[in-house]
Amino acid sequence: MKRAFESIAVAVLAATMLSVSAFASGEVTTLDDGNLYLFVSNNGTFAFDSSASRGEYSGLYYPKNTYRWVMSGGGIWVAGKKGDQWRVTISGAESEFVPGPAYRRTPAASAFPIYKITRGENYALNDAYRNWPATLGAPIDAVGHPIIMGSQ
Repeated sequence: MKRAFESIAVAVLAATMLSVSAFASGEVTTLDDGNLYLFVSNNGTFAFDSSASRGEYSGLYYPKNTYRWVMSGGGIWVAGKKGDQWRVTISGAESEFVPGPAYRRTPAASAFPIYKITRGENYALNDAYRNWPATLGAPIDAVGHPIIMGSQ
């Protein structure tokens, strides 16, 4: 067990040392319902404000109308072993993921936007609601409407 953990740690360290040119950028929006203000991207990165709109790159603020950040640069990490070699891909302040289905190699970020729906809004005016990507696996109810699991 200890050896496996050491192998994972080495693989993760090696992955974080990759040059920035290997990372992909994506579309960014915020989730801002309630008292949190969270930056999310369609490339697996969250809690990272790439534009430093509040004077720094931190991307999760609480309360939302303050400059008190509680997280900077989170994201999805995936590791697996093929034969004797570890394969690791990461996202955080930067990302190795690209938007879209896994079988696509180089999708345009604009083809896979972030869909943001807030409970109680006028859905007829929301493009994300009307264009909900159910064909890509986004959750829908029995009549085909998006399922909103939280408030946003």
